Amino acid sequence: MPTNDEIWADDLLDRRQDAQVLFDFLLTRQAERDAAGERGAYVVNLNAAWGHGKTFFLERLKAQIESAGHPTAFIN
Repeated sequence: MPTNDEIWADDLLDRRQDAQVLFDFLLTRQAERDAAGERGAYVVNLNAAWGHGKTFFLERLKAQIESAGHPTAFIN
């Protein structure tokens, strides 16, 4: 499994910080659901104009989530 440093090595616009905020949010929400005995999943949708780095961001966020041992699905 790659490390976060490896996953975000070519992040020239420092989007890793945004990904970490989103990742932490999702972990917290999932922990809340687990504590309440609820099941489910989350969907992340990113909207921006063509060429603004959506695929770059989501591919690396997916890799970060997977490297932490969580399942993901990616549709581009």
